[in-house]
Amino acid sequence: MRYIEYLVRGRVQGVNFRAWTAKEAKQLNVTGYIQNTPEGHVAGAALGSDEDIEHFKKLLGKGPSIAQVTGVEIQKEETVEKPEDIKWGLKDFTVRR
Repeated sequence: MRYIEYLVRGRVQGVNFRAWTAKEAKQLNVTGYIQNTPEGHVAGAALGSDEDIEHFKKLLGKGPSIAQVTGVEIQKEETVEKPEDIKWGLKDFTVRR
């Protein structure tokens, strides 16, 4: 399994980016969260299979049709032996306020 922490820049607030990302993540069986940042970006973390995380990273660079992503920064990426190794207690992908 792979764990990432990410930051997405561009026009990503007020364009349904967080809800869209959560829906896509759930379809990929990726757990984690996404939230707005005070600087106008979105950030979060995700955990899933290597293949699912690679697909998820590509989706972050795309976003919903009305978003304008200018950059995706993977701030942390690591291999995780067991999901329990990530101490966040999430069983799903959530949108944080």
